[in-house]
Amino acid sequence: MNIDVFEGRWGSAAWVLIVLAAGVLAGAAAVQGMLAAGALVAIVLGAAFAMAVLRRLEVGVIVLLFTLPLDRFGRVPGLAGVTLYQLVLLVSLGAWAVWLMAGCTTLRFSWADVGLGSVILAALWSLPHSLDQGGTVVAIVRLLFTWGFVLLISNVIDSELWLRRAVSAFLLTGVGAGLLAISQQWLGVRVGAIKDYLALGGSVSFSRAGAFFADPNQLGTFMSIALVMAVAQLVHETRKGRALVLVGVIGVTGLALVASLSRTAWVGALLGLLIVVLTAPRERRRAVVLGAAGIGVALALFGSPFLVARLLSAGDVSGDKSVATRYYMTQSTLAMIRDNPVWGTGLDAYPLAYPAYRLPGSSATIVELHQLPLAFPVEMGLAGMLAELVLFGSMMALYVRRRPNGWTVWESATFAALLCVLIQTLFQYYLYFEYLWLVLAFGVVATRLARTSEEETS
Repeated sequence: MNIDVFEGRWGSAAWVLIVLAAGVLAGAAAVQGMLAAGALVAIVLGAAFAMAVLRRLEVGVIVLLFTLPLDRFGRVPGLAGVTLYQLVLLVSLGAWAVWLMAGCTTLRFSWADVGLGSVILAALWSLPHSLDQGGTVVAIVRLLFTWGFVLLISNVIDSELWLRRAVSAFLLTGVGAGLLAISQQWLGVRVGAIKDYLALGGSVSFSRAGAFFADPNQLGTFMSIALVMAVAQLVHETRKGRALVLVGVIGVTGLALVASLSRTAWVGALLGLLIVVLTAPRERRRAVVLGAAGIGVALALFGSPFLVARLLSAGDVSGDKSVATRYYMTQSTLAMIRDNPVWGTGLDAYPLAYPAYRLPGSSATIVELHQLPLAFPVEMGLAGMLAELVLFGSMMALYVRRRPNGWTVWESATFAALLCVLIQTLFQYYLYFEYLWLVLAFGVVATRLARTSEEETS
């Protein structure tokens, strides 16, 4: 999409957005006490980015993908915890709004919007009886921006060319984060986020790489998505050059997935790869199965005893405090649902209600719920339970159609990645984890393009 929105009656709105973008960065520079030269650079950067996005919306999407992996390390000094990703999202949404008002583009909805809309309605349902109404309001605002994020990507990316570019940008950031994680885990690099686990006596028992993510599980999920999508593309690829690049991506993200030591992500990756096999072209399915079996045998024969023990500990309630906490917290959560099945605690108010239900054997310092499927009914009551069913149903509805020509590469990649993340929500609270919604937005584009292509050829 490359249209001049500066012409016509909405041109002033475009200039207002540019001034606001420049002003925000200039204000941040002033708060930090930067010299005039630093403030001038901030103004130029803000204005240039806003102008670039206004002229081509896809620029905003690509920059979003590059700012996402920075997580808390992407915070803008002087803006009270606001991240680069959030600033880019605001500018991109503003530019898209100008385009919509100017009539340069149209707003298209999908099944994903039905699901997200139902979650927002459930959050509003929980607000009057929330234990933390202020926190619930903030959570609703976060959900609205999440919805905007999905709408932006699923509307702006409207061709296979830009979908390929967006997925390539996503994989490139995955390789960057993966290389950093590998360096953290095995080369002793201490840049970014590294979580150390202490043994008795205070010495470090083992460490988990996080790249720039505060939670190594989030890095693991990011790597599992990138790995699955790269494998799906490789299965469909016919060009040797691209195939070699994808093999490199798979190698880096796979090794970084191991470095994260995330059992959740390992399970998700296995499910995603299984879906890739099932949706692969028939003529390549046997080769994919044999390749996967060979990798599995190699891991079994040469895998590190520590990694094997780490994987097996996933079911060790008595010996692993993290597993025990999840197990006992599930029982506590079910009790909370029984006591308040209609209204719930209020979205994001779970930590206030949980201490009264905490069972012996669980960690006293962990009060945040890990299992997202349980979070819907416990935090949003009956409406949350219904919203959860609608959300999952809407995600699956995207992919329900006849496929006379089989799955396209993008349908296969996004469906496998979506299930890869969804199974991880059984163990992680990923309601605000952008990569879950990014995969969903990619899925909207993939299925939309597939339907359009078949309609044109029929």
